[in-house]
Amino acid sequence: GGKQLLYLYCRERNIDHRNCGKLIVATTPYQKEVGLPRLLELGKLNGVDDLRLVSRESIMEDRYSDVYEENVHCLGGIYSPSTGIVDVHGFVTSLLADVEESNVDFTLALNCAVEGGAVIGNDSDNHHHGNGGKGRVRLRVDGVEIDCENVIVCAGLASDKIAQSILMGTTLREMKERQEQLLQQQQQNDANDN
Repeated sequence: GGKQLLYLYCRERNIDHRNCGKLIVATTPYQKEVGLPRLLELGKLNGVDDLRLVSRESIMEDRYSDVYEENVHCLGGIYSPSTGIVDVHGFVTSLLADVEESNVDFTLALNCAVEGGAVIGNDSDNHHHGNGGKGRVRLRVDGVEIDCENVIVCAGLASDKIAQSILMGTTLREMKERQEQLLQQQQQNDANDN
């Protein structure tokens, strides 16, 4: 999968990285009963085959002490033993060097506001295959539209939100409003459970 290719790429180019594992915790009954199973399913759909549901009691055991902060209260979680961290600056610098050496047309957009985007074209499944089909990606960046064959989003903790907004064909603001509605519904469900 992609994770193994990333680790290989980093090893071959001496980019700092570490396979440290990750524990994703549920702090509400709704997150435990609905959120964790959904994340587990999405992980499997994306080829992550080493995820495990773990109980609250199991998390408190010593074997998770390297990924669990004891002051965090949780009801259960998902353990991902192969999750890791990468020197993002070194990784992106290496990617840039690879692209420059390949003589491919590219646009590097730094320190810009990605407002949203959409997958365009007639290959409806291109977003599941690295956009290798006929479709393209249209980004809205600082008020300008840019058409791309491929996009690499390096936006830290916002990367998943930007990617999701592109796949949904919406703006980040619209997506945030929808997430706030879902959070309110979750809080109402949690209040009703108690």
